[in-house]
Amino acid sequence: MGRDSRKATRRNLIYYFPVYTQGSHRLLGRIVDLTDKGFMLVHEEPLPQGHYFDVYVKFPAEAREWEKIHVPLRVLSRWSKRDINDSLLATGFEFIDKSEEAEYHINRIIMTYNFEKQVT
Repeated sequence: MGRDSRKATRRNLIYYFPVYTQGSHRLLGRIVDLTDKGFMLVHEEPLPQGHYFDVYVKFPAEAREWEKIHVPLRVLSRWSKRDINDSLLATGFEFIDKSEEAEYHINRIIMTYNFEKQVT
């Protein structure tokens, strides 16, 4: 994700979606902001930079129409730093090989669960 990609409007979410690894179903962390290019995840354990992850997002129980949806995503960790909450880490991920279905659900998340205020 180059400097120009960082100019995408980031959307802070009102719900922090948990992200799990495919296969082991290990919780990686929670999405705190999201664009059509990638997301920022907060988490407790360090994650390697420049590493590909196969993940999926768990939708909230109240989103019953999405309850059974499982959209696999391949993402690349680009950077990592301490979060504002010093007990957590924040890592930026870029979407890799995003399917049309994944694109559709990412846009639905942005439209349904974003704060009105945009962060750039």
